[in-house]
Amino acid sequence: MDYRRLAGTHPALVGWCVVGSSHRLRLCMAGEPCGHFDVRLDGADHALVACWVWVLLVTVWAAATVLSVRQLRSSNPEAEQATAEDLFRRASREYLNGNWIKAEQLLTHLIRLNARDVDAQLMLASLLRRTGQLTEASGRLRRLEATDGAEKWRSEIARERHMLEGQFNKHQNVENKVTETPEAKAA
Repeated sequence: MDYRRLAGTHPALVGWCVVGSSHRLRLCMAGEPCGHFDVRLDGADHALVACWVWVLLVTVWAAATVLSVRQLRSSNPEAEQATAEDLFRRASREYLNGNWIKAEQLLTHLIRLNARDVDAQLMLASLLRRTGQLTEASGRLRRLEATDGAEKWRSEIARERHMLEGQFNKHQNVENKVTETPEAKAA
């Protein structure tokens, strides 16, 4: 008799093995004697089981292929790059036209798509500074400085940081003048 033994692990971590020949198939569960789940198959039944196993295998393979192709189509890097470039162009146009809200929305969406987009982060930091959102702009610049690829914009980042500090100082001076009491001014 030609006996073959295949061993594996069930997803629920229950061991199993299949011992079979052309006339007999025996399933053994872990911890059980092999005779407990003994199933006798004649030649025709064995062929039928083998046929169903092949059908199941081909079905799983086909489903995996379809899912892989769908995933590859949905993650088209060229289309994503074109979309990112289009978003950046639109954001730049809105920024230059002074449409701060629309530019901020586009830049935020672009950064959500690619958190390492240094150009978009720098433009958003500049926009936040221009709209008086100084704390947010400072945080954005801090994150930008820690991003890979920010080296190419080092001088622009430093310039933006300098302009931001100037606005912080200007804002502090205005606050100090407002909070000064009339007695302090008289003295």
